[in-house]
Amino acid sequence: MRMEPVTPDMATISNLKAFTPKYDAKRDVFFLRPSTPRPATSFDCDGELWLRVDVNTGEIVGIEIEDFEAVFLKRHPEVAQAWAECKRLVRSQPDRTRESFLVILAGFLRSFLSQCSTQQSMEMLPA
Repeated sequence: MRMEPVTPDMATISNLKAFTPKYDAKRDVFFLRPSTPRPATSFDCDGELWLRVDVNTGEIVGIEIEDFEAVFLKRHPEVAQAWAECKRLVRSQPDRTRESFLVILAGFLRSFLSQCSTQQSMEMLPA
């Protein structure tokens, strides 16, 4: 297992569009992960979200956003609008709705992550 610091490969942010979104309403946490878990380390992005990064390649393999509806969406209305639409349409058009939301989220994250400072966690956890 790699123990030296890893740098997130921002060129892999588009991979998020292929990941599986999950929202835990009870804990108000939004997760975006690949269908097959991968070992990763977490980067704190300005206290807004956790970026999950492959420990060997630097590839972005997920995100975790705590206080998603209570705090994050209030700070980022462009994502809040897409999330509200996603929740409204998910029963009638699940695949199309999920895909549209992930495209919007990936675009937002590309811009957001280019401006945020990251601090790597010292903890190695499976994705």
